[in-house]
Amino acid sequence: MSVPQRWEPEDADFWTNSGSRLANRNLWLSTGCLMMAFAVWMVWSVITVQMQALGFPFSKEQLYSLTAIAGLAGATLRIPQSFVLALSGGRVVIAVTTALLLLPAVGLAIALRSVDTPFGVFAALAALSGLGGGNFASSMANISLFFPKRQQGMALGINAGVGNLGLSLMQVALPLVMGVGLFGALGGEPLQSASGKAVWLQNAGLLWVLPVGLLALLAWLRMNTLPVHAAAAAAPARAVGQVLHLTVLGLLGTALGVVSLLSGQGPWLVLPTTGIHTTCAASVR
Repeated sequence: MSVPQRWEPEDADFWTNSGSRLANRNLWLSTGCLMMAFAVWMVWSVITVQMQALGFPFSKEQLYSLTAIAGLAGATLRIPQSFVLALSGGRVVIAVTTALLLLPAVGLAIALRSVDTPFGVFAALAALSGLGGGNFASSMANISLFFPKRQQGMALGINAGVGNLGLSLMQVALPLVMGVGLFGALGGEPLQSASGKAVWLQNAGLLWVLPVGLLALLAWLRMNTLPVHAAAAAAPARAVGQVLHLTVLGLLGTALGVVSLLSGQGPWLVLPTTGIHTTCAASVR
């Protein structure tokens, strides 16, 4: 049953007999999902460098703006994700937001096969990868409710700390898998570097498709919604709709920021510019 009939983590007997087992299962599934979220969100830190080396016809400013767009999207999407839990319940939120990571993962697997893919496609995928950054807010809010106050710090530390290892996992794994045709015909043809080396840059997206899909399914089947959100769990279709609705609103806000950034009207929305650094340095002197 996705909603336990009773949830009193401060009751020592309840916690010992059944509560801790259920809470820990949710913690580790949440942590695994968050690892994938960080891996997909931060993937641009690796692939933009490779895109430059493989001859994608974009300037350095365009390439590194992709990383900035992902950061902007992640920060913006944390706003709706911070309160969607109350509307949809933990199980639905974690499962659906993890499944949404398939959009940038599959998109990258397709877009990175050709140097002729337009920059606008990559900008859209960078914004979608920000879904991973937004997931942090709902993941942390959800898992804190499962544990007694004396253990909440530990649970949040594990969820955030191990979840952030998704970034390290990505930075170690991608250079390894991009050098081999790991997915055979499914992976498509490699690109050629200036030295003639074959590079399967599309593996940067394909690598995450299976684990993301598996973890999203496990979250749906094995995670729980606590009684405080039982009303949301009673109507799963509506709960899923609420998650998607707020996610779309967050993406619309992201789109406004991206347009402002790329048009040169609002670079401060994402990262301080050189001019700002210079002005600040001058004021300090």
